[in-house]
Amino acid sequence: MILFGVLSFEEAIMAIDFNTIALLLGMMIIIATLQLDGFFSLIASQPISCARNQ
Repeated sequence: MILFGVLSFEEAIMAIDFNTIALLLGMMIIIATLQLDGFFSLIASQPISCARNQ
């Protein structure tokens, strides 16, 4: 938008919602940590083990 002259640099900065950026960054950090710890593998294995027992 800046490149084509639709917005000035100051208008582009004002259009950014930094609360949303911080929320998304925090969620990505939490998900990456859970993935490294094997949380999603554990959660996926629970229904599989229950299905085999029934």
